[in-house]
Amino acid sequence: MRVFRYLFIAILGIAITSAFAASPVFYYSRLRTSGGVGLYWKTMPVTYVINDQGSKNIPDGSDDLAFRLAFKSWEDLTGASISFTEITTPSEKAKTDYTPSSIHLMYFDETGATGLIPSGSGIIALTPVSFFTSPPASAGQIADADIVFNGQDFVFSTSAAPGTVDLQSVATHEAGHFIGLDHEAIGGATMYPYTANQQINQRSVSSDDAAGAEAIYPNVTRGTITGTIKRSSDSSVVKGAHVWARSTADGRDATAGYSDDSGNFTITGLPAGNYRVGVEPLNQPVDASNFGGTTVGTVQTDFRAGQSGVLAVTSGATTPAGDVLVGANPAFNITNPVKETAIHPSETKIIHFVGTLPAVGNTTVSMPDTATTFTLGYAAGNNLTITPGAGAAAGLYDVMLHDTASGEDILYCGSIEVMPPVQTINNVAPVSGTTAGGTAVTITGTNFSGTPLVVFGDALGTSVNVNSATQITVTSPAHASGAVDIVIINSGGEEARSAGAFTFSSGTQPSLVSIFPTSGSTSGGEVVTLSGSSFENGAAVKFGNTQSASVTFVDSTQLTALAPALGAGAHDVIVTNPGALGLASTLANAFTAVAQPAPIVTSATPAITSFLGGESITLQGSNFQNGLTLTLFAKIADGTGGTLAPTTSVTPTQIVFTAPAGTVSDATIFVQNPSGLSFIGSGILDYAYFANGSSTLKGKINPLNDTDTILQDAIAGSKVTITVTQDKSSIQPKVVLKDAADVVLISSDLNDAQFNATFASATTKSAAIKNFILNSTQRYKIVVSGLAGSTGKYKCTVKETIPAAAKSIKYKNVAVGPGDGTVNFDAKAGSVLKGTLSSKGGLLEIVSALGGPGGSILADPAVSSKIVISTKGNSIKFNSVPLAAFGSYSLSIGQSGGTTGLVNGTLTIVPPKATVAATEQ
Repeated sequence: MRVFRYLFIAILGIAITSAFAASPVFYYSRLRTSGGVGLYWKTMPVTYVINDQGSKNIPDGSDDLAFRLAFKSWEDLTGASISFTEITTPSEKAKTDYTPSSIHLMYFDETGATGLIPSGSGIIALTPVSFFTSPPASAGQIADADIVFNGQDFVFSTSAAPGTVDLQSVATHEAGHFIGLDHEAIGGATMYPYTANQQINQRSVSSDDAAGAEAIYPNVTRGTITGTIKRSSDSSVVKGAHVWARSTADGRDATAGYSDDSGNFTITGLPAGNYRVGVEPLNQPVDASNFGGTTVGTVQTDFRAGQSGVLAVTSGATTPAGDVLVGANPAFNITNPVKETAIHPSETKIIHFVGTLPAVGNTTVSMPDTATTFTLGYAAGNNLTITPGAGAAAGLYDVMLHDTASGEDILYCGSIEVMPPVQTINNVAPVSGTTAGGTAVTITGTNFSGTPLVVFGDALGTSVNVNSATQITVTSPAHASGAVDIVIINSGGEEARSAGAFTFSSGTQPSLVSIFPTSGSTSGGEVVTLSGSSFENGAAVKFGNTQSASVTFVDSTQLTALAPALGAGAHDVIVTNPGALGLASTLANAFTAVAQPAPIVTSATPAITSFLGGESITLQGSNFQNGLTLTLFAKIADGTGGTLAPTTSVTPTQIVFTAPAGTVSDATIFVQNPSGLSFIGSGILDYAYFANGSSTLKGKINPLNDTDTILQDAIAGSKVTITVTQDKSSIQPKVVLKDAADVVLISSDLNDAQFNATFASATTKSAAIKNFILNSTQRYKIVVSGLAGSTGKYKCTVKETIPAAAKSIKYKNVAVGPGDGTVNFDAKAGSVLKGTLSSKGGLLEIVSALGGPGGSILADPAVSSKIVISTKGNSIKFNSVPLAAFGSYSLSIGQSGGTTGLVNGTLTIVPPKATVAATEQ
């Protein structure tokens, strides 16, 4: 039959002392059976349950997180195999009875109901541990452990509020007992048996505590020092001395032990390096009464503190220290716990010693083996003034007082704990995320280092990255909705807190990935495209701290926003979805404002052009610079792709270029000045279908209310027939014919005022305009859409019949000389002029002028080479003279050498024969 018993081990307030019976000695501060067997859990993970009543002082639920962090601090030790599992089932959390071995309970005793902690005892928390004492194979195995907190006498907090005990510090200490560790005499250790209000340094596991955990649950090979403590006066052994190893490289304490009844000691768990063994009597502030189990046996205190020489330790090996000699009969002693021992680099504190101490004039103070300079001063009232150097490493350090009169040293082991530099949080971005978690958050501040914990309210962030001393990135956890504090806890257990810095919302979390352009004028006005995901209609955009006055929701992946006036330099861009809690996404330093004007395009003439290209386009706007680049069809999200459009002229307010061939669409215009500032926009220039003579085009109407425009350059008097039919779809087509001024001339929709049954007709599957006469030479627009909200593919055929009168130019006895004989005519782009003109009466003919829509074309070699004057000068032959542009032309026949006469002949205008066939991309 297995037998077990309870052991009760407590942490006390700093001004409280307690008496326990002394026991036989063993090494480490480890809980043991009466037979000397160390306590341990047989299997990992060990479960624990947090009672659902929590602490009456901590209503926000952060006490649960403090418990989890306390267990995590031991679980994270890389040299020990320790793991825990929290039981969160409601029935288990509702239990208040700590005695059953099936439940390991974290419980606040607010009324003394457990009977474990008498009111006024000074006990802050207590860990009852039950363990087996027999049979031998099971001796020391922990059967149950629970942690009870004295909520009757103490006020707990998780934020180190004034007048409160830090719950996480106490919980971390008690979790050490939970896994089998006893108290420790090193002043700054987690297992030191005293704490005080607002003291948080016990949140972290010190090197000595870690060595103890590694000894019970080993997962790493360390070095060992052994030796014997003897009195120098008679070589008698010293029993129950506190011994510890101090690194001579930097003065930090590593781990400790105690001498047994033979004076022997063993200090294990040492990383490779050089050490010195320190020795001091357990004669307060920590003495035998602070230990449970059989950690310490016979304790002798009639000896002076001392230390060994330097000892070299290697991993996996034992280094003998031999006899470490100490003097007898100490005259001096520090009797009370030292307060305010936690200190930061470059910080100055006054530490008060209580006890029997040498006169100030006879006392020198030092910190043995420290590599970094500590500025020390010792004054009346036993006050030590201490300032660690800026480079002082975090850890526990000894203080040595030396009485120059007697030569006695007073060593206070681990009395100074240097903490990591104080952290601050300056900014959090974004400031909100979804309750599901997963938001990438960037925290900027100071003195970030190591592997800190980042807490959102009462939950730990994940994927914590310390990018630099001033920046941390972290992923938000799942959390209930509402505003929470963000807390960064460093390796020393200290926290930087930003109150209400992050808001959890049940809405949609946007993700801003990129913007374009990435720079603009300080005066603002650029249209910026924001790309990402989960954008919502009504989202707001800020550049730095300035709201954009105009934001357009394109879809869930794209927004456009008007850049406001900004100060020169880089600015964050922030997208905030609508809603009470405003979920946001931030792109840091994404937009740079430059103290120069950015180019702006306001309009294009013409505003619609053929997808075949070749037409001269003029862009109107401002701030254009010579040397700019113009690209059409670039991606509006990032300016990539598209077709470069070489310019023919650039002024501050105009860009003239020849349109390249393109696709039927809204042609994005991307202008970039040599300064780097740019404009990108749409809705200014459309590329449309072009019907030239008889044409067949295929398109689609999608989405709803979509329209397609087909350009038709037509000669006055021409008849046009337009037929639109379904193309394997259910669209109900509609066709409208407009003039260059966008005036509707005729519609196929009988509900339109411009419907005329003489020329227009429609069915559910087709729409047509037949033999409609065009009264002027101009660019017409054929607009195709779907009736009754219908969409789908369509086929459009356009047939233009040019009147015979518009196909020829007749010269009949036209008098030439001294004036010219001039005729005007219209032609479609790509037409040619053919025929011969002859003269009578001695007239020597010449072509004195040939002008087109853009001015004279006579000097063009492609034109002049096709005009041949006979050798006699009495005839001119037009050999397919090219008429490249659409519009009105003027031909003038003149005379040479003062001759006069009559000109006769007919010239034919032959329109282009090519049939345009196109399909919408």
